[in-house]
Amino acid sequence: MKSICNHLWWCASNCGGDKDILEESWISFVNHTVNIHSFEGKFFKQCAHTPIEPEVSDTRKWLVKDSKAHKALKEVVLDKRLRKDIRQPNEFCHTGNLEVFHSLLLKYTPKRQEFDNDQMWTRTALAVIDHNRNQNRGQKVNKDGEKAYELVCPKATGQWVAKPVFIDKNYQWVFAMMENVLVQKDTMTLPVKERAQEGNIAPLPVPSKSALIQKHFSRFEKSS
Repeated sequence: MKSICNHLWWCASNCGGDKDILEESWISFVNHTVNIHSFEGKFFKQCAHTPIEPEVSDTRKWLVKDSKAHKALKEVVLDKRLRKDIRQPNEFCHTGNLEVFHSLLLKYTPKRQEFDNDQMWTRTALAVIDHNRNQNRGQKVNKDGEKAYELVCPKATGQWVAKPVFIDKNYQWVFAMMENVLVQKDTMTLPVKERAQEGNIAPLPVPSKSALIQKHFSRFEKSS
């Protein structure tokens, strides 16, 4: 199953936005799994990987062509409805960067705290600056001059993977901003805005507590 998911990922990321190439490269999986790497096709005629040497091929567990397992795989891969859906992710876009930003945004705007509109706008702006200032960081190099990795085991998959370790984030922009605040504190006058009292979201005005307590006991007296 993991290999199938990886293949779909590869197809979407390497089709160049072409739906026909995406679909044909997806279909090629039924040939690759039985050790056939050249096949008929209009746009995609052979696997993109390097040739597999015979000694390597002999060690891999290929499916047997037209076996029960291979037929079951073909039934899924060649399904017309699935192939119609497969053509849709041709505009491949990795959402990992967006997910990283959302995680960072929660550090500036934690859900457990309440912020008014100005505070929310300012904190979001800080999160955007932090995110943009630390894009495209290079990968760390260990003492042996090799790229650094760390081993992690995501809860979603339960499989150990090697994750690149990037250079530490740069927060010089924070100090520059603080310096600007100190420079401008004597030359600018910011309006002091009183925080408005938050209203209640209930559609009716708040009744008296004693009336509600009396109603509560009356309801139980009737039920008894």
